[in-house]
Amino acid sequence: MADFKREKRYYVLKLSDIQHLSRDDHAKLLSIGVKADQFRQQHGKQDLECVVVESDWPEYEIVWSLIEARETAKSEVQKLKSIFHRLRNETEKAAHAYAVACDVGPERLFAFEVYDRIRHVTRKFY
Repeated sequence: MADFKREKRYYVLKLSDIQHLSRDDHAKLLSIGVKADQFRQQHGKQDLECVVVESDWPEYEIVWSLIEARETAKSEVQKLKSIFHRLRNETEKAAHAYAVACDVGPERLFAFEVYDRIRHVTRKFY
């Protein structure tokens, strides 16, 4: 299981704190926000909408736990998908090698049928 690490990805300013900035600082902050929004639009990104949970709120650790569970599960799915692809390739190669090695006759026909089914069924996952 991958270790989940909390990372700082956003700057968040509380509106009640911004009210105490000077007019000049307030204008600079607004200008930076507009530039960041324009950058997102120019790069085809959606408007940034977030939920902020302050560290002194009772829900804070619960929210972190939910995010960690989601990210850990995503990591596990990627690992399993990688294993699946490797085993699928090995199985397909083994089925083909077996079919080629079989003597001409019913066993060989059956082996090639199995090989074709493996290729057909697992192709959906690519």
